[in-house]
Amino acid sequence: MANILYQRITSVAVPLFDEHHRTIADGIALLSRCISMGCCENEKQILERFESAFKLIKSYIFIHFACEEAFLEYIRFPELEHHKQRHQKFVHEIMRIRETITLTDLSHIADMNWFLYSWLVGHINEEDIQYRQYFKGPEIIDFMKDYSGPTTLEKPDFSRRRMLLDLFGL
Repeated sequence: MANILYQRITSVAVPLFDEHHRTIADGIALLSRCISMGCCENEKQILERFESAFKLIKSYIFIHFACEEAFLEYIRFPELEHHKQRHQKFVHEIMRIRETITLTDLSHIADMNWFLYSWLVGHINEEDIQYRQYFKGPEIIDFMKDYSGPTTLEKPDFSRRRMLLDLFGL
């Protein structure tokens, strides 16, 4: 299933990071399902689905940020410290929003979804895009040979079967 966020995200010319960005967008789509499935499930089930989607997104983000920051250091990106600060500010904001989501007030799930969507598109298209000009293609290969951190993000299941099971709350 094509994710509409893919159309809004510019390639940063690092295939690994482009794939990370698409996978994070898939995680945000899972979060959107928590909102759209709200009419079919009780609050406890919605909160459980949110927790599952949020945990996935958070792990994606931490893996991606660690890998991206290591790469930016490797290529001596001049705006590295600013980039790290933007990442930290983002993490603080999603954790702040997360604290507002409770069983008695699920309305902030939509706030989280909108924030993630807006931030992802803006950050990639305005900030991540800047590092394209600072590296040459072979550098990513050299970097990957030396990098020992995690790089793989598990793709969410967007099969037709999974969507039907979600529809019926199974």
